Amino acid sequence: MIKLSSTSDNDNERFWKYSVIGLWMALSAHILFIYFFYMHDVPEMDIVNNLSILIFTFCIYLVKIKRYELITNIVYIEVILHAIFSTYYVGIDSGFYYYIFVLVIVSLIVKKSSTKVHIVRSLLFMAAFFFMEIIFFNIEPVYIIDADTLLIVRILNIFGLLIFSIPFMYYHISKDFETSKQLYSYATVDQLTGLYNRRYIDSIMEYEFSKRDSNPMVLVLADIDFFKKINDTYGHHCGDEVLVEVAKKLQETVRDEDTISRWGGEEFLFFMPEASIDNAEVLIQRIQKNIQTLSFTCDGVEDIKVTLTFGIAKREEGEVFDDILARADTALYEGKQQGRNCVVVSNK
Repeated sequence: MIKLSSTSDNDNERFWKYSVIGLWMALSAHILFIYFFYMHDVPEMDIVNNLSILIFTFCIYLVKIKRYELITNIVYIEVILHAIFSTYYVGIDSGFYYYIFVLVIVSLIVKKSSTKVHIVRSLLFMAAFFFMEIIFFNIEPVYIIDADTLLIVRILNIFGLLIFSIPFMYYHISKDFETSKQLYSYATVDQLTGLYNRRYIDSIMEYEFSKRDSNPMVLVLADIDFFKKINDTYGHHCGDEVLVEVAKKLQETVRDEDTISRWGGEEFLFFMPEASIDNAEVLIQRIQKNIQTLSFTCDGVEDIKVTLTFGIAKREEGEVFDDILARADTALYEGKQQGRNCVVVSNK
């Protein structure tokens, strides 16, 4: 059964699957920061980065116990404080405060509150970024590091910002791709049986009959015999189980190049391209016998049997889809008149 799963819980789990990579990257980056500040004799930032390593280690642990909201708040605070301290000690030219932009991305992607809250939070982070530029622009840093070194550090921090953004952007892209796949499936696949639905077959037929050449094809309409009686006797949930199992058996038996859909209710439509009427009849007769071997158990009732009636029609010169479909439907009706559980070929 096809379900369009887009709940906030599922989104949250998917987000943290990628975000834990970002946490490990942040932890590794702070190890490198310790080396940088040690080499340039900034002991206060060595202490700050050691604390940051402990914080991100703790956050990685929190992912395992799913304390996601706590992680988010801790990371917000850590990034802001680290930006303030590093800029205060070595200057704005170092570019350590650029990582605030990661918070802008995260606050837009993580959906725990209303959209308005996330937008406001993102704007606040952007404001914090520009506020730091204004405040620290004319403030002399505590430790003076030569301009060439600061340029290299700033470039590395810009590169680091891009690297840190990758897991979050990949999450966003993969989420959109997954949603698109689910929407496409929802639009073209029958939710109960997993077969293609009528809308999809209509699009296939529109394409097939738009081509100038008249390639051979066979359409088959199949109907579960006395399906209403099954629903009335055993309940609609048992009827659904019958539909699912019959659909599975039909899908297993047709050729790889054939397309089968749930045409409506208990009715199925086969599209068999490049098939002769004789080969199609042999295949459908085999399917008919296979269906007779199915036995269902529902609510303690065992040995529920079903049969199908089939109507087959071959595309003739000049026919449109509605023509061949009407002939297959007529053949199906003839089969029901003959007592059902049979295969009838349209003679046009």
